[in-house]
Amino acid sequence: MHPVDDLALTIGLLAGIAVGLYSIWRYLLTPLWKFIVGVVAMSEAVPTLLDMSHEFHPNEGTSLRDVVDSISTKVDATTIRLANIEQQLEQRITGQQ
Repeated sequence: MHPVDDLALTIGLLAGIAVGLYSIWRYLLTPLWKFIVGVVAMSEAVPTLLDMSHEFHPNEGTSLRDVVDSISTKVDATTIRLANIEQQLEQRITGQQ
């Protein structure tokens, strides 16, 4: 073989290896790295999510759920009271006692 042919073959092989390595990096290692980082981030978030989940279960008045239930009860009572006041006002306006 001629030295120029050997050089061309070597350059071709090096180019093929470079393209192969880039492809492995781009399509295998980069997505794998992003996946691993995401899994680690999720595993760090699990304790916080567990703490937050306790707020959605009643526990004798200190959870977010208990506060929402209390507000809902107060709104229902206020709605009934307002309906009674409206009825009394309507009766007074129309002259019915």
